[in-house]
Amino acid sequence: MSFSRAADAAAWYARLAERAALPPLDDRVVYWLALAGGGGAPDLENVARYLELGEKAVRASRETLMQSTALSHFLERTYHGSDSALYDLLSPLLPETLVGALARSEAPQVSRRLERFLTVLRDVRPLIDGHDLLAMGAEGGPRVGEVLKRVLSAQLDGLLANRKEALQEARRLLNRPEAG
Repeated sequence: MSFSRAADAAAWYARLAERAALPPLDDRVVYWLALAGGGGAPDLENVARYLELGEKAVRASRETLMQSTALSHFLERTYHGSDSALYDLLSPLLPETLVGALARSEAPQVSRRLERFLTVLRDVRPLIDGHDLLAMGAEGGPRVGEVLKRVLSAQLDGLLANRKEALQEARRLLNRPEAG
């Protein structure tokens, strides 16, 4: 990744941030990822610490190392996957990691997928929560989290339009025997 590609990617994010309420981007971290080769160095985290670039640079370095293959495969390939899959992959990552992925890529669909995530999917709020499931008689525990994740995935993929439908889907999932 070159500095000019990093600058272009940071500018893309800034333009997007003018239209949507996005978290602030630390351009220095994006440039660090460009300088460090986008995650090719195994000790990227240690160098970021040594140079005292801050925890955001360290975390973005770690994310880049761990996610670079998955990100490039998912974002660059002609993938007609679900919004929930896009959300699952991108939601835990820092904006700097996402902008770094854009700077490393030459595929035009990468910016479209990142833009969809940043402007639409990132801020989707679940239609229901654990309190709703407990009110239905669900026992607390991992099953509640699993059902909520499945309901959110269906919501992100456009299969549930409102709270009533989300509650119906949750009830259906809770009434199914657990896979084991």
